[in-house]
Amino acid sequence: MAAMDRRLLVLCLLLSACGASPGYSEDGTTAAAPGAGPITANVNVVNVTNNVYVAWGDHGAEEVDWEDARLARAVNETASLIGHPVEFHFNVSMMPRPTAWFFDALFERDIGGVPRDIERFKGRSPQAFIYGAEHLKQIYFDYDGSVRETGITFNAERGVLWVRMGGRYIPDGVVSYGFRTAYDARLDQRFDGRRAEEVDPAEFRDYASWIDSRGFRGDRERRAGALRNAAVLWDRTRQGPADVHGEITEWLSKKVSFLVQAYGRHADEVEGQGPGTPWGDAEEAWCKWVNAAWPGLNDEQRATLLDKMYIRRTGRGREDDPYLRDIFPGVDLFQLSLGVLDRWVTAGHPTPARVTRREHTQQLYLWVVCAPRPEGRRMYDRGRCDSDFWRHAVTDSQLRDRLFAEILRRDDDQVTEALFANLKWFSSDYTLEAWRHFETSPQQWSVGTRVLSELMSYSRQDLRAQMYDDSVRLWRRNPRLRGALLYLLACIETGRGSSPVDWDGFARLYGGPANRRDFDAFLSLGTGAVSRAYVVWPALARNANAADALIPHLERAMNDPETGRDFERVAHGALRSLVEVLRERRDTASMFRLRRFFEQRKQQRPSEARLMDTFISMTTPR
Repeated sequence: MAAMDRRLLVLCLLLSACGASPGYSEDGTTAAAPGAGPITANVNVVNVTNNVYVAWGDHGAEEVDWEDARLARAVNETASLIGHPVEFHFNVSMMPRPTAWFFDALFERDIGGVPRDIERFKGRSPQAFIYGAEHLKQIYFDYDGSVRETGITFNAERGVLWVRMGGRYIPDGVVSYGFRTAYDARLDQRFDGRRAEEVDPAEFRDYASWIDSRGFRGDRERRAGALRNAAVLWDRTRQGPADVHGEITEWLSKKVSFLVQAYGRHADEVEGQGPGTPWGDAEEAWCKWVNAAWPGLNDEQRATLLDKMYIRRTGRGREDDPYLRDIFPGVDLFQLSLGVLDRWVTAGHPTPARVTRREHTQQLYLWVVCAPRPEGRRMYDRGRCDSDFWRHAVTDSQLRDRLFAEILRRDDDQVTEALFANLKWFSSDYTLEAWRHFETSPQQWSVGTRVLSELMSYSRQDLRAQMYDDSVRLWRRNPRLRGALLYLLACIETGRGSSPVDWDGFARLYGGPANRRDFDAFLSLGTGAVSRAYVVWPALARNANAADALIPHLERAMNDPETGRDFERVAHGALRSLVEVLRERRDTASMFRLRRFFEQRKQQRPSEARLMDTFISMTTPR
């Protein structure tokens, strides 16, 4: 019998919890549940303490300590943030008792979240906060077991925020949600259907807020209209308010994704929609905004745009040209990127490195310049970039000529290095064309040749053959290019998948052997040339005093802290190969000079004694 009584009690409690609450209506007045008739006398609304009201059943108020500091703090903080007192109403008339445990948990975990939510929203959406704070008078928490999801309604006219919950604690963000939805509804009434030209200056701030929260929703035509209006509003706010102008700038920079998606996924739908159509007007207005706003954009915004505006083709045609071309009318994407390249030069060619998303300037340089980064022996290491600037320009005939002319005009070794490194990284079909284009500038041509030589392992066989053939013509025509040409031939010979060079027939093919000046120019190209000296030695004239030329460069490479350790790893094999060449040529004088250099270095640097002994042994006649 006792067990049956307990089951009946549990059933009654469940039925009462699942029934509709007879407490407050949405406008904050007491009301019965739908179909339940008038409220009976056992529902009491009690003002338990200052600005706190509770709707009870027939008893229960005495179970809770309404002087609880946690509740008082939440009420006071809310009033302080809103700017005037706000009443807290709790309807727990249908909640099973005892309720002391419930309110203790509520005060401990949830009630303090109300002012915290208001504070966050105030900083996040100041205009919506001001609107809500001006109207808010009462917050009603109605616990109703008949609902499954929390319902939040803010009646700004009555000043009532009504939160209807299914027996759970107060959800986070109820006030901000109520303020936001009420404010958005108000903005819809004021601005839906109005163009930016029709808005008074006093409404600029609210209109910008409406575009951000409500205007850019719906189908493509509606969003295009919002984009166009934002661009017009940006122009109208140039003289202020400055904060509104800045917010619109940020918003427009991020909406590049809207155009990118349309170009990439819906090209058939937007193609041919020119001025006079929602899409055409939006496209034109946004592109004009890019040109007008670009000088004042920050690097984060510029990086956002340049990262998105190079759009790759999908499907048919991408083999011939990987990029979409007839997009962003009026925007010279090449010129914008070239400006970033010039900034990189002015900044002193900062070395690409690992960057975070907050390092916007470095990220901008990385995406546009995509400069090679030294890393050990590998002279050129590609960063996390796609070479879009270079690839986009070089795969278009007009832009290609413009690119080569602009890079050549800058006469900057590291800019030229970046061009040729990127051409090699994405295996451009126009590498040979670029190489030939730079012949008019021996210095820049030599830089490009050094890059191509050191990346020769990644070159196709036909490119190697063409460069080998061209080397004969260039050697005969311009002596200033010979040092770089020797390096090119050495890398063709030693690179992965190497091609043999006819060193025995060098004098016949090239019109004579290489002299001391040619060898000096070769060695000046750095450690890579010094370690390959043995390769080109057969091309040198016997009276070139090649050992005298080699030793200063060899010493410099061994003393350089950045290359010395790396050079030690390759010097052993390179020197052994050089000694074999010297023996074949019976060049004992050069072997003697090298051995003398190693003996002197052993005396000067005892720490290198073992390595020098090895080199001395190699260069000692047998």
